[in-house]
Amino acid sequence: MTGSTAEHQEDNVQSTGEGQVYRRKYNRYVGSRQGRARSYGAVIFHSWRRALGIRRKWTSKILPIFLYVAAFVPVIGFIAVPAIIGVDGFEFEPYGLFSSLSLILLVFAAAASPEMLCDDRRENVLPLYYSRGMTRWDYLAAKLIALGSIMLSVSLLPALLLFLGNTFLQDQPFSYLGSNLDQFPRILATALLLSIFYAAIGLAVASMTERKGIASAILIGIFLAGTGIAEGLYQAIDSDWSQVFVLMAAGEIPEGLVQLIFGENVSGSLAVRSGIEPIWFLASIAGFVVLSALLLYRRYLRED
Repeated sequence: MTGSTAEHQEDNVQSTGEGQVYRRKYNRYVGSRQGRARSYGAVIFHSWRRALGIRRKWTSKILPIFLYVAAFVPVIGFIAVPAIIGVDGFEFEPYGLFSSLSLILLVFAAAASPEMLCDDRRENVLPLYYSRGMTRWDYLAAKLIALGSIMLSVSLLPALLLFLGNTFLQDQPFSYLGSNLDQFPRILATALLLSIFYAAIGLAVASMTERKGIASAILIGIFLAGTGIAEGLYQAIDSDWSQVFVLMAAGEIPEGLVQLIFGENVSGSLAVRSGIEPIWFLASIAGFVVLSALLLYRRYLRED
């Protein structure tokens, strides 16, 4: 062994009789610090991957693919069939599409929201998120953005595709577009409100349990069974105040919102038959969102 090597070892190794102590030197990190914005992006991107089954086994991708197909294929059919066979005057309105999309949004929320929250709570990884400069508010906001954007892709994109299809099927597309331009903000507002509505309730329900299957069942039960119970109470109680049960029926909110924004009635829905002023359904959405926020506060902020 050369003299220089021996001197290097003497500088870095100290003998203690039964063992040796090595001097470890660590360098300070001098790279760029991306801050909270990078944390937001990482959580949102990871939540998207979990919800859509990306980089997971193939069975995790079946339901998201099926739901996207169910949302877009009918719209493509509504556009393609009149274009191919040349049916004049055929037009499927966006407000009718939102009524049919409500079930797809419910199933998507029931599948995606537990994927975003339940595993993190069950595996006790929340402290790892909070140790990276991300607060509890940041975590919940990132999850809401992630789920809300997925809901928006299902509610907004098919409606916009239908609107554009109706436009270019006309003999004078630009004239039709100019006279129906007010449909665009209505489509955007309806899609945004429905996305926030389903995302908030979905995350609130998912925060109550660590079992994904139970969370999905509870969410579907709130919309289906809860709506049935509310309708039964509304019909059983002969009083003016019984209309409040309709506002508590989560499954009727999309119908009432369409009636409010588009001014069109969805035939047969309880929201229409009850005779409630449509503006009250906007208040009902606000109530559901506030209750969901309070539940998330209790589960993620107050208890920790």
